[in-house]
Amino acid sequence: MDDDKPIVSNGRINSLDDERGASEVIAAALLIGVVVLGIAAVLLLAAPQLAGEQENAEVSQAERALTQFDAEAARVASGGTTTQRIDLGLRGNRGTLAVEENTGNITVEYKDFFDPENRTEVMNTSMGTLVYESGDTTVGYQGGGVWRSDGNRSTMVSPPQISFRDKTLTMPIVTTKGAGSVHSDVTVTRSGTTQRFPADDLTNKIEGDKAVIVTIESRYCHAWEQFFEEETRAIVNADCDQNTVQVTFIALPMDYSPNAGVIATSGPGEIRLEGNGAYVDSYESPGYDGGDPNGIVKAAGDVKMFGSSQIDGEVRSGNEVVIGSGDALIDGDVYWTENFDPHDEESITGEDHQINGITGILPIDRLVYDKTDTLRENNDNDEAGADGDLIQDEELNIEGEEATLGAGSYYLDTLHLEGRTLYLDTTEGDITIAVDKWVKIQDGKGQWNQPSEIVVEGDGEVRLFVSSRETVSIDNIQGAGGDGFKEGHFVVENSNVTVPDKRSPQFQVFGPDNFIGAIGGDNPEVTAAIIAPTGEFGPGKFYVKKGELFGAVVTGQLTLGQDGKVHFDRALLDEEIPLAPNVPRIEYLYLTEDEIEVGGS
Repeated sequence: MDDDKPIVSNGRINSLDDERGASEVIAAALLIGVVVLGIAAVLLLAAPQLAGEQENAEVSQAERALTQFDAEAARVASGGTTTQRIDLGLRGNRGTLAVEENTGNITVEYKDFFDPENRTEVMNTSMGTLVYESGDTTVGYQGGGVWRSDGNRSTMVSPPQISFRDKTLTMPIVTTKGAGSVHSDVTVTRSGTTQRFPADDLTNKIEGDKAVIVTIESRYCHAWEQFFEEETRAIVNADCDQNTVQVTFIALPMDYSPNAGVIATSGPGEIRLEGNGAYVDSYESPGYDGGDPNGIVKAAGDVKMFGSSQIDGEVRSGNEVVIGSGDALIDGDVYWTENFDPHDEESITGEDHQINGITGILPIDRLVYDKTDTLRENNDNDEAGADGDLIQDEELNIEGEEATLGAGSYYLDTLHLEGRTLYLDTTEGDITIAVDKWVKIQDGKGQWNQPSEIVVEGDGEVRLFVSSRETVSIDNIQGAGGDGFKEGHFVVENSNVTVPDKRSPQFQVFGPDNFIGAIGGDNPEVTAAIIAPTGEFGPGKFYVKKGELFGAVVTGQLTLGQDGKVHFDRALLDEEIPLAPNVPRIEYLYLTEDEIEVGGS
């Protein structure tokens, strides 16, 4: 056969070479298609990531640029030079740069701590912000510092020039003016300096029961809060849902004696007696033999009463007093600030008077946290109980129905009783317990199907510090969940806290400004002085329903539901509680406003 001749079949030539060539073309086309699709998929999937990385890089560049601006602006604001041109190097960035004059407000007040009428506002102005904005992220020069916000949280990039050293607070506040959008090249010009404190008849030496209160309103709330906490260790209260930080500096050490059975201290500071049988009265331990009309109720905000609720004693409100039911009664005088709205003339037995606010009570967070941190490192846990094994792994280890804890200082992660009794024997001395998370005293189940109880024995005092770093569920206080009390830090359900002759000074509970407490269930009785003031913004609150508290409660907001009762023990008037321990004191204040103007070059 001639190998060079084509193969003929049925009159047609079957060319293997042609088929082979066609297959190669198709394969090449498919390969190109796969490559193109792969590249498209990579671009499609990677594009958002690449864009995000580019945005992050640009925001980081903006942080460096505004930190550079901060350094140059500080020279201008302090008078080192009158004008400075700055190239921020942000020309290629996709974000915007603008001066927002009416942002970042600062207020500084000088006041007599115990007299709400004696206060002087020494500064109230907008700090203004030079802000770089890209998506949900902003980087802003404000008040002499640089801050970053990602929408939900904010962080400090560069600190302001505020300092607190040797009892001296120095605050050169930079206020930024300008005309809207600017570009990468900017010019900073000094407009002048105004001395805010000392000024007029206010000398920089701060004496007596005075306080300096600094309030910052800013989108960078969390960052300002962290700065003041770390830089000053003053009393810092924040409500970052409202973009507000309040910092309090105190002139002299002060103690506090509870002067009312119910005190609500937060800004809203509402006290509600909303159920039939809700009741407040007073007594003086030892012993309680029916109440008398010497109870006192104080609220920074409203006092509202409904149903057949009753207060035997006077009521003082920093806002309004509302008696919304013909069956509600105040057996005493009413002191109101903004409004008094009785249901009828039979709603009170005394007279009503208008006043000018209620003195606030500072949080004691640092007292609680410092005590907890100290006892975490140095405690008597190894000696707890008769055999030294009552506390194991920082938890109570009660094997039978009851156990006894003697004099000493102890640290617990949580304090949880279910159907058990814990005796706190102070015969040999006082007992201090620090709890990192929460306290829950409840009835048990199964073998321990009975109420729990804490029983104080002896003449000594028990001090319980609850750092409130985690919450525990509220299970058996009917209606508590519907009122927003689903979880708490100090919960007593169907159980009791018993002190001889109801002497409440013998059992004191201390909590920070976020402390949430609840008492209720099957009419438990708790004898305690519960001290957890919140300042103006703290979220702490307390709830009592079908239960009784003998002593006092100082909280942010209080609700007494059906048959919720508080009996004020006037023996607490002789107790002195550190109002702001371990907080550095202020003696001198220097406050200036340094104004700069930012414009395009």
